Amino acid sequence: ETTTPKDFSLLVNTLAQRHDALICLLESPSAVLVQNAALFVHILSISSPKTFSLVRESALNTGILLQHFYNALFSPLEGQRFLSRYLCSLWISGPPDCSAKKLLRRIVPAGFLPYLAMPTLSEAEEEQLDEIGKGNS
Repeated sequence: ETTTPKDFSLLVNTLAQRHDALICLLESPSAVLVQNAALFVHILSISSPKTFSLVRESALNTGILLQHFYNALFSPLEGQRFLSRYLCSLWISGPPDCSAKKLLRRIVPAGFLPYLAMPTLSEAEEEQLDEIGKGNS
């Protein structure tokens, strides 16, 4: 909200030209770098779908999607699980025949896939799952 439209456009265009640097940040072991890079990915998903699709393809090609999918399920840190789940949800969103969904169909057991197509949870259900997740940390 405090960034001028001109500066915002410059930022998005620069990210579009150098999205490979953004991918490198998403591989970092530093949580702060990954969080900030995820924020930029979110901005691109909203403001520059074309650039976002390049980032999505790079995440698939470099294996970052798999790394974050693993972290989304098995990281001992709640914040890491949340961030990785969010990144995976961004990258896997798209048409049914997108590359990320095809990959997911190959690596996830077939019996688990229907759970990924579940309707959105209510706020109470989300809170209940968060409490269960905190208990397993």
